[in-house]
Amino acid sequence: MRLKKIMPDRIDIFIKELNKKMKQGGRIILAIDGECASLKSTLAQALQTKYNAGTIHCDDFFLPLELRTPERFREPGGNIDYVRMKEEVIDRFKESEAIKYRAFDCHSMSFAETVSVMNTKLMIVEGAYAMHPYFDKYYDISVFLCAKEEERLRRIANRGQDVERFINRWIPLENRYFEACGIRQRSDYVVDTTQYTGLTDYINTLKV
Repeated sequence: MRLKKIMPDRIDIFIKELNKKMKQGGRIILAIDGECASLKSTLAQALQTKYNAGTIHCDDFFLPLELRTPERFREPGGNIDYVRMKEEVIDRFKESEAIKYRAFDCHSMSFAETVSVMNTKLMIVEGAYAMHPYFDKYYDISVFLCAKEEERLRRIANRGQDVERFINRWIPLENRYFEACGIRQRSDYVVDTTQYTGLTDYINTLKV
């Protein structure tokens, strides 16, 4: 990861660099990290469709109940099971077979079905904590998404989620992780998605 100025990049510049890396051959591992409701999943889905990529969702690796201790939550980025994520996913990117891992369901607080993701030329790791220092050195390119707070809260409300819970719980945890680990500074690209209301359609207009 290279250190860069904290200035937002245009998303087409990021896509241009991704295309360049794709043409160089070999498997490309992309990390999409960033603020809540900054369109991380939307971007991942658009890129998955455009490039026939495989996508790993960090939400599948939140902590099971037995690991949710006060000590763990005091650790920046500690509310993701980064050890399991590295063992079940990151360490297997070099293999040719499909990646299979156990998805954790935060609603039932239990492991759900086994997820199978094709190990394709472009592999995407998407979600908050995607660039956790425990495994960010394995990425070939990374992008940090952000947006104005009022727009992010509007998106959360439109998804039917508990805005107050995000304000009081999840946003502070994410911010502490971003600041303590220097996530934004270490990302290859920083993209402000406040104005990208039709992100998927826009991605589809860009050349591969």
